[in-house]
Amino acid sequence: MLLCLELTDIYLFQAEWKDEENKPDSDWPPEGAIDFQSYCTRYRPGLDLVLKDFTCQVKPGEKVGIVGRTGAGKSSLALALFRIIEAASGYIAIDGIRISDLGLHDLRSKLTIIPQVSFFWRTKPKQPQ
Repeated sequence: MLLCLELTDIYLFQAEWKDEENKPDSDWPPEGAIDFQSYCTRYRPGLDLVLKDFTCQVKPGEKVGIVGRTGAGKSSLALALFRIIEAASGYIAIDGIRISDLGLHDLRSKLTIIPQVSFFWRTKPKQPQ
């Protein structure tokens, strides 16, 4: 029963899906610079922080690989970028816009992630005609 109440609490206080007041331009993000500033997050209130005071700048066009041992925070970074988990303090900005100010749809529809699980097709790719 407690789990159901916790999930209800999560869904009641989830961020706006669309926020017309803070809607980014249609070409956002034009550059793709990502800025983590003193970013801290946890999976839910009352739990320990999983990212603590993380600061990093990714310049436009840079290719970045995230590596580390189990529990280092690799997946938490991806969850934070998509705002699946929210900041406890600090912020993430993409091209100067704090992602916490955006509606979830506006943010998530502009991001892509490459999964860490590899997979293969049994057929050859279709050749252009």
